[in-house]
Amino acid sequence: MKKQISKAVLAVCLLSPFCANADFITVGTFEWFEPAGDQATSEALGNVSGLGTSSIEIGVALNGSERNQLDFTGISGEGDLPTDFFNIGSITAFNGDVIYNGPPFPFPLVLDVSGQQCDDDGLNCVEVLSGQTLIYNYFTINTDDPVESADSFCTEVLGGDLQCAWQFEQTTQSYDLIGQFGSLTILDIIPTSPGAFVTIGNDPTMNVIHSVPIPEPGTLPLFGLGLLGLGLARKKAT
Repeated sequence: MKKQISKAVLAVCLLSPFCANADFITVGTFEWFEPAGDQATSEALGNVSGLGTSSIEIGVALNGSERNQLDFTGISGEGDLPTDFFNIGSITAFNGDVIYNGPPFPFPLVLDVSGQQCDDDGLNCVEVLSGQTLIYNYFTINTDDPVESADSFCTEVLGGDLQCAWQFEQTTQSYDLIGQFGSLTILDIIPTSPGAFVTIGNDPTMNVIHSVPIPEPGTLPLFGLGLLGLGLARKKAT
């Protein structure tokens, strides 16, 4: 599944004046996992649009809702691309009201991330490292319970666990991906939005390992506060 590092490109970059004082960026795109078929198949079976870009939409919207959406945003930094684990970028996920082919989503997606060294003005970049991780999407039936209505995206992390990042219905949450190139190894998913949480495994009521506190009353609209408050109370009860 994972790409091999281009040692020739890496060597050229490290030995050339172009990369001597370069900064780095990461760039990510979503693709369809090869065994699941081509783009036409994915559109017919999985209702996925935006493949080959950093932003995709999934599912068929219901009740005037928007579709579920995943967006990858890369990071930039000074100097060479880090060789240890670092924040490779973030995924922002929106949970709409959608229909689907049953949990989990029929086929996994691929998040393809490249690390690039760029010249001082950031206009010319050379890819030096790349890798892929599978993204599994779990959609739940929308109910009055915010946790039972939460949807997630999941990926395998170092050690073999599946970590899942959850969004309540009609909310948008963001998560940092802590990873390492050399293929692409994901160490952790860190939530950065209020009310967002991450579990080991695909049960939102079990094994919560990361969560972001909800702001004090009065800082959110009443509806949003009630929704997220119920979700937090459900988590604490488990």
